[in-house]
Amino acid sequence: MRILFVTMLLAGTLRADFGYESRTRFTGGILLKALLEKESFARAAKKPVVSTHLIKGTRMATVTKEHATVVDLGKETIVEIDFARKTYFTVTFARVKQILDERAGHNPAVFQVSSKAAGGSKAFGFFNAKELIVTMTLDGAGKETGAQTPAHVLVDSWILTMPGFGEAEDFRRKLAEKLGYAYASGLSEIGILEPELFPGLEEVGKLFNPGDDLPVETRIRIGGPGSGDLGPTGEAPAAQKGIVSGTLSRIGSLTHKKSAPSGEEQETPGLLLELSTELSNFGSGPADESKFNVPEGFKQVQPPAPY
Repeated sequence: MRILFVTMLLAGTLRADFGYESRTRFTGGILLKALLEKESFARAAKKPVVSTHLIKGTRMATVTKEHATVVDLGKETIVEIDFARKTYFTVTFARVKQILDERAGHNPAVFQVSSKAAGGSKAFGFFNAKELIVTMTLDGAGKETGAQTPAHVLVDSWILTMPGFGEAEDFRRKLAEKLGYAYASGLSEIGILEPELFPGLEEVGKLFNPGDDLPVETRIRIGGPGSGDLGPTGEAPAAQKGIVSGTLSRIGSLTHKKSAPSGEEQETPGLLLELSTELSNFGSGPADESKFNVPEGFKQVQPPAPY
C-alpha cells in the first residue's frame, strides 16, 4: 500500500545512503469510519502500516510487505510496485500535481501556528528525545464552517538528533517544492480520499525539522470547528483553556496517556482524524539497489483512477 510512506522523502546534495522504518496507525476520528469503507484505504487503516524507507542519491524507495513506491527526483517520476499482483505502473510528477491541486481546491487555508518545547524528556535507546507540541488554528475558525472543515491541528512529537536524518529532511523539502507538503510527508492519499482534510494535512507537512532532528514519535490530531485544543480525552475544550496554554500546561504528554479499555474511551468532540507514527531502525549505509528497481518479470499496467 503506498499510503503514508509518512514522512519522508529527499533531495539536494546527499552525503550518503540513509534508511529507517516507520510504523503508522490510525487511532480515531469521525472520518476514520468513512476511510475504512474505501477499498484503497481500508487495509492500511485497519492495522499499523510498517514501511522501510531507503534513500539513495535522488531516489527514495518506501517498501512494505505488499507494495513499494519509488520516487525519483531527477526524472520526476513515481513508480508504484504491487508485489502480490506482480505489476507496476509509473506516473509523472506533473500528473500527480494536477490531481493534488484538483483535490485541494484553489482557496488555500491560512493557519495560525504556535509551537513550544513541552519540557519533557524520554529515552530511546542511547538517545534522549525532547517533546515538541505544535498547535495550528484556522483563521476564522470561530465563524460558521462545515463540521468536517479542519479548524484545529495538534502535532505532538518526540524529537532527537540522529546523524544522517538531515538527508531525509532535505529530500522531503525538495519534494515539497514540486508536489506540496502533504505529499512530501506521505499524507496526500488521505487528502485525496477526504479532500476537506487537505488544508490541515498541508500544514502538518510544513513542520520540517532542521538538520538531523528526527521526530521519533509523532501524534497528529485534526479537528473541526468544535474540537477545541484537541487535548487528551477528557480534557477541557479550548473555550475553557485556550489553544496553546491548555495544551502546554499538561504535565503528562499525549504520548504518555494510556488508552482506555475498549468501549470505554470517549471520542474527542469534533475530532476528524487521529494518527500516530513511530520511526526506528535508522542508520547510514549502502542501500540495496534492487529495492529501487522493478523486479524481473513484473508486468507494466495502466495507472488506476484517479491517475
